[in-house]
Amino acid sequence: MKKFYLLIVISGLFFSCTTDSLDNLESENIVAELTAENSNLAIYKGVFTTLDSEHRGIVEINIPKASETDNTAKNEGYPKATINLHTGDVYKVYASEKVFEIEELSELEFVSPNLSFKFLLTEDNGDPEISEVQFNGKKSSILVANHTVLAPVTAISGTYSCINCNGHPFLDTGMTQTFNMIFSVADGEGSITTQTLLGSTEFLGIGYQHFCISSGDYTNCFIKSGDGITTNVGYLSNGNPVYWAGIHSFNTEPAGNGNNCDGMFGLWSWESISYGTLTGLFQSDSNCYDTPNFEDLNDFDMSEFSPTYPFQAVEAELYNYPAID
Repeated sequence: MKKFYLLIVISGLFFSCTTDSLDNLESENIVAELTAENSNLAIYKGVFTTLDSEHRGIVEINIPKASETDNTAKNEGYPKATINLHTGDVYKVYASEKVFEIEELSELEFVSPNLSFKFLLTEDNGDPEISEVQFNGKKSSILVANHTVLAPVTAISGTYSCINCNGHPFLDTGMTQTFNMIFSVADGEGSITTQTLLGSTEFLGIGYQHFCISSGDYTNCFIKSGDGITTNVGYLSNGNPVYWAGIHSFNTEPAGNGNNCDGMFGLWSWESISYGTLTGLFQSDSNCYDTPNFEDLNDFDMSEFSPTYPFQAVEAELYNYPAID
């Protein structure tokens, strides 16, 4: 019965291999994306959460190349951050100063009545550090990565909950908390950065994506914790490892057709110090899979998982599941 539930999930997702839809999407959007990229000094994409997990969302920060002829009254030329919350609400905030050349981009302050934060770009021009995030008076966090046409970033907001809670005070049954992901690639092998909350404590972790199968307008990829080489640990919570594994599912139709979606779901395990092995589910706020099938995982018994890597059973099912012609 345990494997039956998992096979229901996978059978609703995995189909015959084809990459035609993804290729078509890239060819149709490449010109527009390059045009937008050339008009900006930098674009960053990532995830947002309040530290109470009440609000989550996707962040995009655009740093345009400012001009002396910009209409200041309309905020032209000012760096802009946009947050699309999981509720559908959208918030925009502008930086207090312009940036004329990339060499001038270092520290910026974004301020509005609802949202404020500080943006700091390090000397190596890597991913920026974002601090002092406030959203409607709540302490919050933003995590972003540099986004380009050649290295696009996919950000997904979501939550996790527990099945076996063992009385943990921050993991009551039914409680949901933030579990966000940033993918370095949309399709194929690539790294994942995770943003997770336990209570009000934030944990940043790692994962990777591999083994993708495409069919029609959808692609499904296997994702799991670790780096795929040296470790299978996603992050440490109270010094003990957290593991996870699941599916990244996304629609590859051209943007703007109303059918776009990008979602993920799966299982997690934490070998806590005082409460034993805790297990549960994670899922994205956006739905790119069959929700009733996902809910069947609530009945999945995780006792068969290996203590050293708790998702070997899940991975085995994924690799052994035959493609449907």
